[in-house]
Amino acid sequence: MRFAIQHMFTSALTLALAGAALPALADQANGDGVIKLQQGFSGVCENCDMRDRDLSFAGLSGAQFPGGKFQRANMEQVIASASVFDNADFSGAVLREAMFTSSRLNGARFAGSSMQDFQAAGAKFIGADLSGAKMTHATLVGADLTNATLLNAHLDDANLTGAVLSNANAVAASMQDADLSGAMLNDVNFSGADFSGASFVGSVLTGARFNGAALDSTDFASTRLEGADFSGATGLDSAHFGGACGDAQTRLPQGFEITNCAAEGMGGPEELIHADLDGGQHDFGE
Repeated sequence: MRFAIQHMFTSALTLALAGAALPALADQANGDGVIKLQQGFSGVCENCDMRDRDLSFAGLSGAQFPGGKFQRANMEQVIASASVFDNADFSGAVLREAMFTSSRLNGARFAGSSMQDFQAAGAKFIGADLSGAKMTHATLVGADLTNATLLNAHLDDANLTGAVLSNANAVAASMQDADLSGAMLNDVNFSGADFSGASFVGSVLTGARFNGAALDSTDFASTRLEGADFSGATGLDSAHFGGACGDAQTRLPQGFEITNCAAEGMGGPEELIHADLDGGQHDFGE
């Protein structure tokens, strides 16, 4: 059954409801199947089909759309805080300036979506696919992107302070001037990514791979780099590693010295890890 839902904030909000119709919505429908919502939609609509729909400016906070189909939908400036979109598909959708704060989007697909200025602090994107998503200036403070795919994603100037990206695949992503301070980045694959001007201050990068990454003026101050691999990375001469630590498995260009994390805080002299990869020198000064 298909309903057109008129959103009273701005233009029409049209929802195509797949499967069984929600009684609460059906009771509000007039003879033309039009439901006028004064305060937006906050119900449950499983597997809803909203492909190619105009949902811009809609109020969907508290709503549940598990398995929803939002491909190519216009969701610009949608407010969907504390909502559930597990396994929903937003491929090619427009989500500029949309707000999904504290929402759950585990397993959701955002491939190729336009998400500039996207607001999703505290949201969960576990196992989500954001390949090729355009997320410039996005806010993902404290978001959980464990096992997420960010292949070729654009996160320039994004704020990922305190975010979790453990085991994520961010190969060839662009994160120029992004803020990943205090983030948990264990075993992330950042190979070929561009982090020029980005900040990782205080973040945990155990087992992270930066093979062939661009790291011009990147700030790694006070990071944990046990097992991190910087083979083939460029721009390290201008990167900052003051207070960073690693271990014998940390791979940096020949001549680099970094404090052994295991020796820190033990009251004795700090042990230095001497990397053995070919490459240039680097000053680890403050």
